[in-house]
Amino acid sequence: MRYFILFLVMSLAACAPSIEKDFKQIPTELNDTENLIKQISPLNKYVYWECVFKDYLQKSSRIIVNFGDSSSIKNLKYQVPTTGFINKNWTGYYYIAYHDGNQLNYVYDIKSLQKFISNFNDLAEALLIAEAQDFSVDLHRKIGSAYRKTKNGFELHISKFHRCPVQTEAFKVDVDSLGNISTKSLNYFYDVHKNTCTD
Repeated sequence: MRYFILFLVMSLAACAPSIEKDFKQIPTELNDTENLIKQISPLNKYVYWECVFKDYLQKSSRIIVNFGDSSSIKNLKYQVPTTGFINKNWTGYYYIAYHDGNQLNYVYDIKSLQKFISNFNDLAEALLIAEAQDFSVDLHRKIGSAYRKTKNGFELHISKFHRCPVQTEAFKVDVDSLGNISTKSLNYFYDVHKNTCTD
């Protein structure tokens, strides 16, 4: 029996996709949405911008990070978006408000996030646009937490959590300098609970 279990563990390990040698481990601190947001560096220099978390439960908002002259928006109409570029289930969402010198604009989806940042040349920004499309870092597995820099962006080994049935899927994700992503499932699923749904 002991040999069978050992054989089973070794077989499962052999089935896991391998990662190329030049991939590095994603730093632990980049497994946090707000740490990623704090490293945003837009290509354009805006008069003022702020990223806000709108809390469903507390019915309140808090500023995660802000840059520039906050007094420049005092006399502008501020309309809180009803959704964000990252939505945290049952708790709230993140959006950005920014003053471009003419008017107040908002980041509330993937396209507006791409437009706001414009140049995704930092790992944190690449992970942020991936998280906005429901990908996440899994620090417990290299297949879910590796990256390498490319000529035009980043290649990421990250994961996607599925709610029904509960399981995690490994992906290879390419993020270019404009924030466009292409994805490839590695057809490798783990932490599978076939008879469980969280929806």
